[in-house]
Amino acid sequence: AQAPPGGSTDGCGPTMAPSDAVGRNEAATLGVSVNTDTSKDPADGVDRLLGCVRADAKDQTTCRTAVVALERFFSERLCRGDLRVAPTTPATTRFGEQYKAFIRRLCAILADEIVADEDAGDARARRSRASDGASDAAAAAVSPRTQVLALRAVMELARSEQPGKFNNEMYERALRAMVTGGAFSPEMLGALTGRYLSCHDVRHYTYAAVGRMADEFRRDSGAAAAAGDKRRRDDSRDDAEGDQDIARNLYDVLVGCPPDFTDYAGSGACASSAPATQSATKMKKSAVSADADDDAGEDFEAMLGLMKSADGV
Repeated sequence: AQAPPGGSTDGCGPTMAPSDAVGRNEAATLGVSVNTDTSKDPADGVDRLLGCVRADAKDQTTCRTAVVALERFFSERLCRGDLRVAPTTPATTRFGEQYKAFIRRLCAILADEIVADEDAGDARARRSRASDGASDAAAAAVSPRTQVLALRAVMELARSEQPGKFNNEMYERALRAMVTGGAFSPEMLGALTGRYLSCHDVRHYTYAAVGRMADEFRRDSGAAAAAGDKRRRDDSRDDAEGDQDIARNLYDVLVGCPPDFTDYAGSGACASSAPATQSATKMKKSAVSADADDDAGEDFEAMLGLMKSADGV
């Protein structure tokens, strides 16, 4: 399929439309179409929606609309088992590549990472680009509301991949993007602690992931110090500030884990919500003002109802 000029591949084969090429109304229409219109191949529409899933999208509502539509699209296919088996046709191969690209882009939003044609870089690469280049620094920061929605999408997909089994590797990848990125917002921490860390399986994987990340950072710091890396000593101030931010983020996640396993309280799995707990640094931050973006398109069911009524269905 021929895509608009200037699109990015993102490893998906077909060229995706740049985010600015799709407006919020068109994104809503595409979201309904790929999920309900069985008369046409949805792959091209998925490519166009993927182009909207960016941390630096000028219209964050368009980005959120695309996230909702794509989460529904891939969750349905995961639950049917379409993406759990080896691809046998070009169409299933393409859907599998699009799904991988969607996960990459969700993690990039959690990390406030600008995505081009490749996967999101690690934390040190992000900090290096932010300090060396003005282009990334000039880009608009991701909306906390968009990050919360991206986290919800990751958790739903992790739950849908295998019946009765949570994809802890996907969750750890998302958690790593959150704590090592440059935008670990109070809203995102609140969503993690309030919605998910009360579940015993998520909390178990959280403890394991935080332990692995702490070990990695400790080994990296120890190896650099033992080697007497002069360049690292020259840049130690910036590195130390970044490492301290990551350490605080990891601490916030651990403190946010409730001491009791509420899913064994007899009220159903994950029925209780734990209050979001933050470190002293985040508690001192001023409250983030409400995002002024329009909420249109964020609730897929409402979006679908509006589209059906507009069509006279």
